[in-house]
Amino acid sequence: MFTAIATTVIGALLIAAILAAVKSRWLYVVAPKLYLNTPISDGQIISVQVYNAGLTHEEDIAVTFRKACKFELIGTSKSTLTVVGNTLSIPKLSRLESITVVLLIEGKSFDPVDIESIESKSAKGKVVESKEKATAIWQNFVAIPIVLAVLVVPFLFGTVVGAEEETSAIDYVDAKLDVFRERKQLAGYKVTVQESTADESLIGAVKKGNIAIEATEVLRHGDILTIKTRIKNNMKEPFMVEGSLKTSAGKDGPVDFYDRRFENVALGPGESRTVEQKAYLPEELQTKFVLNRVAVENLTGSSMYISYIIQFD
Repeated sequence: MFTAIATTVIGALLIAAILAAVKSRWLYVVAPKLYLNTPISDGQIISVQVYNAGLTHEEDIAVTFRKACKFELIGTSKSTLTVVGNTLSIPKLSRLESITVVLLIEGKSFDPVDIESIESKSAKGKVVESKEKATAIWQNFVAIPIVLAVLVVPFLFGTVVGAEEETSAIDYVDAKLDVFRERKQLAGYKVTVQESTADESLIGAVKKGNIAIEATEVLRHGDILTIKTRIKNNMKEPFMVEGSLKTSAGKDGPVDFYDRRFENVALGPGESRTVEQKAYLPEELQTKFVLNRVAVENLTGSSMYISYIIQFD
C-alpha cells in the first residue's frame, strides 16, 4: 500500500513538474559582440535576435536600450516590429519563434550591456551572447527521455528479461521476432497420443482413428521449438478443438501464453487443420519433452482430453 501511495505521489509531482516546465517562459535577446563598419556612417552595424524559447507565445515584447546608446533600425525579419524612442516593440512572438533585427549604432561602440532590458506582457528576459545559451528548462524533459531510451531502457530490459525469463535480451527478442538465429528441423523424436478423459460418446475416438493427431514438423531456433501439429476429424460430426502445452523446462522463458496455445479450431467431418505452437525447451536439458493437452468438444456438448507427448533424445 505504501508503494502504491508513493508511486501516486511521485507520479503527480512529475506531471506537475512537466506541466510547469512546459508553461514556463524563456525570452532572450541574442547579442553577439560582433559588428560591421559601414561607409555611410561612422557608426557600427549590429545584428541581434529576439528569441522566444518557451512553448507558449509572448505578447507585447519590449527590448529597451540605454539612453546613451543611439540607434537606427536598418532592417528586421518581422514587419510588425516598431521603434519607440529607445525601445524595440514587438506585438507577439510565437513559441520557439525568433526574429532578426539589424541596427546602426552611432556615437559609441556597441556592447551587449547597452541592452537595458527585455520584457513581455508576462515575462522578463535575458541578454545572451549566443543562441546556444538561449535554453529553456523544458528541453531537459526532452533530453532525459532520450537518454533513458538510449542508455537506461536497454540496461533495464536486459536485466529484467534476464532475471524473470532466464534468457538473454537478444534471445528474448529473437523468440518474439524470429530474426537472429537459423532454424533447424528436428527428427528422431517420439510422439505418444493417448486419451486421458472422455465422455461416453467419445471414448476410444483416438484408438479407433476417429480423431487423428500427428506432429508434422518440429523446428528449433535457439531455446525455442516451433511445433506444427495436424489434427484430422474422421468422424461424421463436427467438433471444436483447442490445446495448450508445457515442457520439461518447467518454465515458459520468452514464450508467452498465446504462443503456447491454439484455440477455437473447428473441424467438420473429414476435415483437417495444421496448428502451430511454440515451446521453451533449451537443448542442454538432459530430459526434454513437450506435453500438449488437447481438448475436443462436439456439438452435443460431449468432450474429451487427449495427451499428446513429444519426447526428444
